[in-house]
Amino acid sequence: MLATIPSEFLSAAKSSVNISNDILRGRPYGGTAILYRKDLAFNITPVDCSDPRVCTVSLKTEFDPVLFICVYMSADTGDAECIENYIATIA
Repeated sequence: MLATIPSEFLSAAKSSVNISNDILRGRPYGGTAILYRKDLAFNITPVDCSDPRVCTVSLKTEFDPVLFICVYMSADTGDAECIENYIATIA
């Protein structure tokens, strides 16, 4: 879907779906993305994050850097795994 954005934009994106499981729950094609204009690219640095549900970039400004964070929260299925995923993402 990010391939359809206008050409004056770039993106940092992550997929939060593990397609190696036999059964997919929730939205099977979810993820996060941060779009920014190409003319800002020299001031944007993607920030590596080990959580596949979190996408981050740093914007260099004349004062201090600004961190943008986009989080894809898991669906509330009411089970223990859902609560564990929620706590792990918040942490």
